[in-house]
Amino acid sequence: MGKNKVIKNGMCIFSLALLTIAFRVPYLINPVVFNSDHAVVGLQGLEILKGHRSWYLWGVGYQSSLESLLTAFYYRLFGFSHYALAVVGIIGFLVVVISEFYSLRRVTGSGRAFVLSCFAIPSAMAVTQITVFPPRVWALSTVFLAVLFLSGRSKASIGLGAFLAFVALYIDYYVIQLLPGVLIYGHIQTQIDSINKRFFRVGAIAGALFLLLCRFFRPEGGVPLAFSPKIFLKNVPLFLREALPALIGSHPTLYNLNANSSELAWVAKGIATIFAILIIVSTFKILGRKNSPALGVVGVLGTTVSLVAFWGSSMASDVHSVRYLGVICWLLPFSLLPVANVMSRRLFWGVFPPLLIGWSLVGWNTYYPLVRNFKPVRTARGNAFEELKVIDELRKRGVSVAVADYWTSYRLSLLSFNHPLIVPTEQGLNRYSPYWERFQQERQKFRIVEKTEKFTIELN
Repeated sequence: MGKNKVIKNGMCIFSLALLTIAFRVPYLINPVVFNSDHAVVGLQGLEILKGHRSWYLWGVGYQSSLESLLTAFYYRLFGFSHYALAVVGIIGFLVVVISEFYSLRRVTGSGRAFVLSCFAIPSAMAVTQITVFPPRVWALSTVFLAVLFLSGRSKASIGLGAFLAFVALYIDYYVIQLLPGVLIYGHIQTQIDSINKRFFRVGAIAGALFLLLCRFFRPEGGVPLAFSPKIFLKNVPLFLREALPALIGSHPTLYNLNANSSELAWVAKGIATIFAILIIVSTFKILGRKNSPALGVVGVLGTTVSLVAFWGSSMASDVHSVRYLGVICWLLPFSLLPVANVMSRRLFWGVFPPLLIGWSLVGWNTYYPLVRNFKPVRTARGNAFEELKVIDELRKRGVSVAVADYWTSYRLSLLSFNHPLIVPTEQGLNRYSPYWERFQQERQKFRIVEKTEKFTIELN
């Protein structure tokens, strides 16, 4: 019996990994569709190989250098490859999905745990991108590992889970919206055992002290945590008009749905409505506490906090702010658990697999231009056709350092692996001062101008 269980769980994990990678094939055939924010991780990885160390990602005080360290490790093992960022990011998200499966498996059957875990895999492109390119994804990996350890029964597991919840904040404060649900879940898990309760507290205190220690090593950049009820009047319309459609996959401008099967926008709205109804039912199940799995608290409370935080956050500004709501998609397995767990076998398999298929089709269709007519395609930007031409031209001219606007500079720098080095035009946007200083020492200062993915080289 034990052997069959191991085989069944192994098959589920293998299938989840396969599905996760399959849903990210458009990125794997377009490995350099990353932007300059992502590229900074790879550039810092290059400097780590030279011996330069930092507790934090260049230029910020709220994201750690963990993913830069992992990228440097990839470079050391496999050489300088443009696949590094995507591989590091996708492996991190695999940890999320597998952690969710094992957490769910402890409170429900393997079949239901597998199907529910699958809901975290597909999402609209604006959300999926966070799970492909660092920085951010390994903070999610750590917080979902914390949930997995908190779902255990041993003292060491409970203590480690509480500790990791705070370590995740060091990696990226983005996951602070998950912390209330995770800690309340941990508290509920320890109610039946006073010894575990003490270890939970010790783990949480140790994690908080670790986070405090890390703050002493932070760079000048602060932590952009801001919340104000006054901002609701601006953010709620922004949420309804831009962020919500982007989150559920029905935003016609962001995803080009007008030119590519716009009827799926209506499917997206229908699926989102079903999700909302199911999560509301889950909420009532949790509040009623009648045989409701405590794991649902992580999903329902995390979703609620994410929504409220977005509505009152000074950071929300445009459609791309949907990234702050991404946790809602990755929490779906936990959010849907309370209602899924009370369904009969026939009802569960009649409702959730079709819902999963529809959610996957919606997410896949939002990958435009990486997906056209439901087929993944290689794009010019995703394979740096024009960028590699300008890099080659700079090398022919013997240019070792140049400048460009922020969104062009670090992207080109990573594509060339700093040969030549491209830095942002404005000193204030430079994330690593030695790069700017190197440019200032150049006698001839070249500037790269990008217009509609075409590049020109100018002499300042």
